[in-house]
Amino acid sequence: MNGEREVEVDSTVQLVFHGLEPFLYQVKEDSLILFVREKVEIPAGFNTNWIIIQNEIENPEMMRLRTNPEYRRM
Repeated sequence: MNGEREVEVDSTVQLVFHGLEPFLYQVKEDSLILFVREKVEIPAGFNTNWIIIQNEIENPEMMRLRTNPEYRRM
């Protein structure tokens, strides 16, 4: 065993982003605004007080927004 822990992910209650592609986010009041290359399905069992907004953007726009301090990287 290499010492790394495996993380169990339950896609019926958690948002799951596939791959290692970065995304950006903003928090405004009760909304979590995500800027992603590909939207993910929000599972029926996902329970949060946040309003989740996903915005699909292309790579050039992602690169431009990365330099803006209003957007945080994940």
